[in-house]
Amino acid sequence: MEEMHIKCPCCGNEMEVSVCGKKSALMLCVCGRCKAPLMMMDGDVFELDREEFQSLRKRLSRVVDVLRESVELRRETLSLTEHLRELQNSIPSENREVPASEDVALRSDKITQEDVDNLQIDLETCKDVSEFIDRM
Repeated sequence: MEEMHIKCPCCGNEMEVSVCGKKSALMLCVCGRCKAPLMMMDGDVFELDREEFQSLRKRLSRVVDVLRESVELRRETLSLTEHLRELQNSIPSENREVPASEDVALRSDKITQEDVDNLQIDLETCKDVSEFIDRM
């Protein structure tokens, strides 16, 4: 757990925050006293206006929705793959032949280097975060 000290630029309220996992370069939060939306970037704390905060929330909610759909799709795919493996294992080995394409499909439950490369290309060709999110 990482400890962070945050001082609200609006009301001066000082907060100690514990973050589980890695500390992010950009974090959004709300002041516990005045409820001002705050953005922490590279150790500095800034107050966001409410419209800007709402815009960020909308963009981030789209990303979260896409990630949730991806996780659900991956779970369904893994479930189907497991079912196919069980069916395949129930067939006597002398009677079954697995075509190469099916064998590849059964192993496709992991992110490949090609997937990572394609994502990096998308990141490099986008003008900003909004464009990248829209492409997702």
